[in-house]
Amino acid sequence: MSKNAFFLKEATCPICLTEFLATTVRPNRCIPQGKEADFHYKYSGVIPYLYDIWVCPECHYAAPKSIFNTVKHDEITKIAEILSKTKLPIDPLGERTHQQAITYFKLALLFMSYRKVPTSLIAGVCLKTAWIYRDLEDTTNEQEYIHKAIQFYEEAYSTERFPIGNLSEVRVAYLLGELHRRVGEYGEAVRWFDKAVNNPKSFAEPAIVKMARDQWSYAKEQYNEQKKMEISGDGVVNA
Repeated sequence: MSKNAFFLKEATCPICLTEFLATTVRPNRCIPQGKEADFHYKYSGVIPYLYDIWVCPECHYAAPKSIFNTVKHDEITKIAEILSKTKLPIDPLGERTHQQAITYFKLALLFMSYRKVPTSLIAGVCLKTAWIYRDLEDTTNEQEYIHKAIQFYEEAYSTERFPIGNLSEVRVAYLLGELHRRVGEYGEAVRWFDKAVNNPKSFAEPAIVKMARDQWSYAKEQYNEQKKMEISGDGVVNA
């Protein structure tokens, strides 16, 4: 393990009370090589979001590190019951591969479904799972988790107070536009980009507004091309 990129943090599992050392990434040692339109950073070397989920090495309870310990009594009972029925052959400590991270993210999503956590937090875990699949060039699973992220971000947009995490209302509207665009739902993409640009608070985020306008134009072109192909496919117009 690179001593420069990682450090170990003491943690205690709230389910089985096992004490362990969680592998944690130093953000200032991660080198971004580019940023995609849905806020996905590409890195050379260590990829920090692979380590966003903490996993108990004993019982395999998993959760985003920000809510790892904030489990209520009734949630502990439910999760402990699930864990008593299965034991996965995994070792969550140390450096992680993409495939290992996917396992841990899916475990976290399973246990989050039994907890009262913000919908936006579930959306973020789904989006990062999609990013991991994108890193692996697994388009099918990437699209599946983008769809899940859309579902939860849309629910959060209408039910949670902003900001949600580090995302303002304008950023969430923009992000939903970009996610819809990435799964070919161009009409919905245009609608959400419009929401971002026309939000009363958009003046405070000119960079996001510019991105929304640029992606709006791109989504509109894709929408028109999609409609053209649909008409051509029906034999009405020859492309």
